[in-house]
Amino acid sequence: MRRSQERHKSTGLKSAEWALFLLDYKGDVDSSLTEHLASARSSAKDWRGTPPAPAAGPKVALISDDAQLDQQPLALLQAEITRLENLVSVDRDTANKFSVLSKRITEENAAFERLKEKLADCEGANERVKTLAQERQAAYVRVFDAIVAEQAVLTNLYNPLMTRLAAAGETLKKLSFSVARIADVGRWAEAGEQLLDLRQRGPFKGRGTLRQLADSAESPLGDRGPPHY
Repeated sequence: MRRSQERHKSTGLKSAEWALFLLDYKGDVDSSLTEHLASARSSAKDWRGTPPAPAAGPKVALISDDAQLDQQPLALLQAEITRLENLVSVDRDTANKFSVLSKRITEENAAFERLKEKLADCEGANERVKTLAQERQAAYVRVFDAIVAEQAVLTNLYNPLMTRLAAAGETLKKLSFSVARIADVGRWAEAGEQLLDLRQRGPFKGRGTLRQLADSAESPLGDRGPPHY
């Protein structure tokens, strides 16, 4: 009897009820088992409960905030757990979509700023082209001015010698020095055509056009022709 009581403590039978299981079987054992089995089944049914009707929405709670959870049937608790899991899943999906959209908005804003910078750069291209063209023309003028200045320096450098030769005898008078500017227009035009697309419409279309324009243009040195001494 003691071993049976220890082994079957979960049955909840009282000492007087266990006495019915003695070897002499003084009591109605079958009735006792049937009664306890029915009570256990009824308690299990009450403990499990019945699934509640579906809520109007995932945000409608099935259990009030002040309810004692240890007094609620299992079916109701499971239904509430399922509702909360679905609600968390919806919130998680919403958060993921929001994160994706936020990332896309950030990327689009960065791309928009880059496009604005490119647009501003393109809008200022015409003015920069004009400025660079003017600077290039001014550089060309400075190059030729440097050539003229070099000629003037050489002329001044050899002028005393030319004066002495002019005042010398007949033999020394036959000696002479000359300072001249030589422009290899053909080679310059050929090098310039390497930088141009001669197929495009414009003043430089076709090979040899640049040389023709250079020959017909006024000398950048003006009327300061190459003197000879």
